[in-house]
Amino acid sequence: MFAHATSHPVDPALLNISATVGEYLHRSDWRVNANANQGYSLGGLILNTAGKVIANYWLNEVYTPEIGQAHREADLHIHDLDMLSGYCAGWSLRTLLHEGLNGVPGKVEAGPPRHLSSAIGQMVNFLGTLQNEWAGAQAFSSFDTYLAPAYSGEREHPYRLKVNTFFLNASPTGVCTPGVHVQSIS
Repeated sequence: MFAHATSHPVDPALLNISATVGEYLHRSDWRVNANANQGYSLGGLILNTAGKVIANYWLNEVYTPEIGQAHREADLHIHDLDMLSGYCAGWSLRTLLHEGLNGVPGKVEAGPPRHLSSAIGQMVNFLGTLQNEWAGAQAFSSFDTYLAPAYSGEREHPYRLKVNTFFLNASPTGVCTPGVHVQSIS
């Protein structure tokens, strides 16, 4: 198989880049609408294209040829092949609030938050960062329990505004919104 008459042979396992981009632009590939958290956008195009490359890596390099073939022929489905990562994860909000946002050498760090608005900012940054490292949802346990002490020092309206800020900032538009799971606040 040759791409052009004068070029070198092309490996049939390689993606057809023009077809990949065209399928996204024309929404003819099922993957365009497969993730409810990912909008149709330039960011979505980038994730979709990169996802096909990564899925092919899994099928060609990680799984056995038999498993790769079974997936390609729809004998079985391997979920989230487009991410070379784990699926979902739960995190300790207590640890984040007590230690701050840190632990990545050479990156910006922040100590334990002293105010609700700082805690909200660290929570959004934490989840947004981790959403790029995991295929599925990220969760905090005991959201209401750990943020309750901040409520005692605030009137209800400003407190609710700050909590709403968390939900708005944790759900950005564009590329892929984090699948954020928290306990509800009554």
